[in-house]
Amino acid sequence: MSAQQDLQELLRLLTVGRKTPMLQAMAQIKSLQAVEIRSIQQIAEAPFDTIKTALNDEKTAKSLQNACKAAMKRTSTAGGSTGTKRGAPLSTDSPSKRLRHDDNPLMPSRTPGKELTPQELEASLELPLCQDEELISQTVLETNRAPLVLAFAVELLRHTRPEQPLSSRLSLGQAVVSANSRSKAPQEESQPPPPPPQAPQPKTVHPFFQPTTSNIHWSPSGLPLISKDSRFLAHSTKITSPSQEKILLNNLFRTHPNLESASHNAWAYRVRTPSNANRIIEKSFDDGEQGAGDFMLRILREMDIDDTLVVMTRWFGGTMLGPDRWRLMRVVVLAAVNERNRKSGGGAELEVGGEGEAVAVWGLDVEKGSTSSTSTMGGKRDSYGTSVVGMQIHKPEIARNYLLRSFHTATATPITIPFLLGSPSGTAEQKKTTTTTKTKKMQKQLETEREENLGLLLGALRLLFDSWKGHLTAAELDKRAWAWYTAVRPDVEAGPGGWGAKGRLELKRILELRRKEDSQN
Repeated sequence: MSAQQDLQELLRLLTVGRKTPMLQAMAQIKSLQAVEIRSIQQIAEAPFDTIKTALNDEKTAKSLQNACKAAMKRTSTAGGSTGTKRGAPLSTDSPSKRLRHDDNPLMPSRTPGKELTPQELEASLELPLCQDEELISQTVLETNRAPLVLAFAVELLRHTRPEQPLSSRLSLGQAVVSANSRSKAPQEESQPPPPPPQAPQPKTVHPFFQPTTSNIHWSPSGLPLISKDSRFLAHSTKITSPSQEKILLNNLFRTHPNLESASHNAWAYRVRTPSNANRIIEKSFDDGEQGAGDFMLRILREMDIDDTLVVMTRWFGGTMLGPDRWRLMRVVVLAAVNERNRKSGGGAELEVGGEGEAVAVWGLDVEKGSTSSTSTMGGKRDSYGTSVVGMQIHKPEIARNYLLRSFHTATATPITIPFLLGSPSGTAEQKKTTTTTKTKKMQKQLETEREENLGLLLGALRLLFDSWKGHLTAAELDKRAWAWYTAVRPDVEAGPGGWGAKGRLELKRILELRRKEDSQN
């Protein structure tokens, strides 16, 4: 069995069988990988002391090993060896097995029962592309902002994640769109009101005299988690001495002043003393969120993280959450810590393949099933999630269809087609038949037109990103892409009134963002 299949089976056992939160499960797997334990079978057969040392928790280690042994026993009872199918299969029989559409919900909408290989899947997702600069510069489209974000993301990932196939780029791109869409409601409806105009403003200090804080970098947990109008967010950064506590906290609130309006800003840190590597200093503060500081310290201990300060922010929504608040705190704290480790090159990323092995990934739909979540697919909540290791993903064919139907040709005035049937006195049946025929014909023409428009848009983006290839790193290109998007996106009304509204998109503006070659001939 491949390393990727081993990881998927282990993740499913942790998240589905043991109800472990995804981020906590990833941290546990990373700890096990550090001692060369990468599969359910290896956990079941490994010495208990090895598991206990890796997880740093005897109770967790014992229950996990028992669960893995039970899984192995079920496999044996079902008459299959490790890695073969059983009552509820964790993976296919073989990595090269051909999948059927009705067995694999990731496949595009085809005739039920038709077999598709991964290569056929990628071919079926192919997008139109036209790089005719003259035609692109003359084209003006009408669209809303969400599909434009998706188009930018899909093309950007060709450069920043070249190992990912088109199916993965579509899935990841739609995850970006959904996250961006969900962020609007909290920001514009639930965001705490800004300070009144008469509030005193910070004293202006000449930059020369400002304290040096350029080396302080805060890693956020991402978008706030929302439950019953309560919002949870976390930030983490490096701390090497308890004396830095006030400096770092002041920097966080100065950098993100909206955090000061929160109900609670609990924090915790662990610092390993330079003079004694075995001594760790711990400190926490609840800020009214009872038990939050100790809870965060426990998470840092579980992950064996030190020299890290974590701040968990909560805006209380007026409704007590009960035990669920611990789950929400854990999710944002783990996300902030993992994000910091990822940026600093730490060991928070999971090993999912062998050396040099490229692994295709999906974009997770973390809000699937939540009553507060919304979809960007035409304003309706489509059933486009598919369960992978206990989580929901964004299906690539749905993202592709969204792109294909979202870019119309902009027109100055509506086009009306008069009724021409030879005689104004045509019968009602004749008019009805002709109208139906024309509607079908127009629909096909519109579909073809929208597909051509998408090809022109993707061609413009391809020319833009290719012009900067070799001049910007992947990280720099990723940052600059959002600025390019905001420069060309359609102008719509700010706030909820503009959600889903359409505007004009001039493709020549995208071409104008290309890198200008040095004119020294």
